[in-house]
Amino acid sequence: MNVIIAALAPDPPPSPLLDLPTELIVRILARLPCPALLACRLANRSFCTLIDADTSLQYTVELYAAGAVDNPASRHVLADRLRILKERERAWHRLEFSRIAQIQVPHNPSSIYDLTGGMFLLGESYSRLLPAWRSTDATRSINLRAALKANSTADALDGPWAHIDIHSKIMDVGIAAQEHDLIAIVTYSYTLANELLADLRIHLIKLSSGGHHPAASQPVLQVPRMPFFPGHCSVSIEIVGDTLGVLFNSSRLLNARGDATPAVSFYVYNWKTGKLKFTRTANGPHYNAFCFLSPDVIVLPNITARSLELCSLSVPEGSSEDPAPLQTLCSLALPQITSSTLLHRIWCRAEPNALATCNGTFADAPFFSDPARAVIIFNVVAQDLLNGTLHYLSLVVHRSSLLARLELAPQLSPASSPAMQPPRVEWAEWGPPACVWLDGDGLAIRWITVTCGQRLVVMSRESPAPILIYDFNPRAVARRTHAARARGRLVRESAHSDLECDGGGAKTVFLRRAALLSTVFEEPVRSEMGYSVTETREEYDYESVMMDEGVLIGVRLDTEADNIESLVLHAVGPVA
Repeated sequence: MNVIIAALAPDPPPSPLLDLPTELIVRILARLPCPALLACRLANRSFCTLIDADTSLQYTVELYAAGAVDNPASRHVLADRLRILKERERAWHRLEFSRIAQIQVPHNPSSIYDLTGGMFLLGESYSRLLPAWRSTDATRSINLRAALKANSTADALDGPWAHIDIHSKIMDVGIAAQEHDLIAIVTYSYTLANELLADLRIHLIKLSSGGHHPAASQPVLQVPRMPFFPGHCSVSIEIVGDTLGVLFNSSRLLNARGDATPAVSFYVYNWKTGKLKFTRTANGPHYNAFCFLSPDVIVLPNITARSLELCSLSVPEGSSEDPAPLQTLCSLALPQITSSTLLHRIWCRAEPNALATCNGTFADAPFFSDPARAVIIFNVVAQDLLNGTLHYLSLVVHRSSLLARLELAPQLSPASSPAMQPPRVEWAEWGPPACVWLDGDGLAIRWITVTCGQRLVVMSRESPAPILIYDFNPRAVARRTHAARARGRLVRESAHSDLECDGGGAKTVFLRRAALLSTVFEEPVRSEMGYSVTETREEYDYESVMMDEGVLIGVRLDTEADNIESLVLHAVGPVA
């Protein structure tokens, strides 16, 4: 009866909004957030026709589905941006490469590297020692997108590699190319060589010129003296907006010396003014790395407590300490490990990095992955104390999921003591709906630059092997499963997964939930977050593989010294 009544009911009256001129309606719709725009498209046939016919509104919808944001600095016209976006997403889904080209590494590489915003950086050593013992004397970098565009018909690319040498030994680098055209180079020089005490400095360099950055009032930041020895200490440095954070971990060196000096030192600066804003020290191995969730929130993986600490970089009102102690607002527990397991390291990374402004130097890319919706990867190294075996695991979670959990946590008052224990959320409460654990024991995971936006790339250690692309974008996964179902190409493999059989160059498995069985954890670790895995049909003979915007990078090593010999670029979709 209800169906009959609904069928006889009159159509809803037309919206008065439709009486306005079409150009004005488009301008109104363009101001809506994309979910509201899609609701309008479903609610009214006239709205649907208008949205489907307008390039700017279609571009908004496609950006939202792809997890990307527009680049206001791009010179591409709107129609080209929409075309490039659609073609690139189609190429990602099918793992189709518009071209493959190789870049030779012409210098003697060190262990320092980075990959961000289309730029690959690799340290240079003037020493001929084995890679593990080489110091870093300079940096070399190459713009991958520019190299591909400039050599569109060549199979082998020669560069050019930009060179920066500040005539000091380099510990590590941090890059904010998109926002500030900035590279921060951390250097060391021994003051008491017999005690391995080093003076540390952070040089603020304009990436495009190699000179000191004009926005920095102090071109070099002096860091408090601390123990340092290459290979026994680690550095993590990140830059977002005016904030530069740098973390030093000397636990391996200090344990060997029996020193009581704090093993971990964390400093947060305003790099433009040179002011030190926050500090934290710890006497245990506690921290290896950190990552920005937003311009004023970071995540610190705590090895000792086996948790992710969410910390605010906003100075509490009424605080009289200068610099202020870094405060943990919330602690998210990791799954319980077995009594015979020891955690050694937890590294983390998200690409693109969080942005404080979109008015930076994004070159000519028409769009880029949305930092707010990007995933963070936490690479965990654990050891089985019974047999000495090392295990490698990766935890993947969206930035937005961690920030949402922070919003649910009770807030500490400005007068709270730094010694107060922050709220702790157990793994079972926050982890399964938001995270995916991957077993990395059989994967080539030498590099952490394997994510961009909401995608992750891996391949087996045993090469040749196919390349696997994990996609954690829920909207893209839902769109693809719906399209595959409509074409009759979706095959149920189990209660938790479906296989897309498209007959093309790749095959895709859609997973609705998964479980990791590992001897590291006391029980299987469940993941409720859906994702897809697409595998190339072709196999590749690479040591490992990395990922950036619109490109996969296969790494080839020489056979003698285990050096990076060349990078093989796989352009996904148009080279824009």
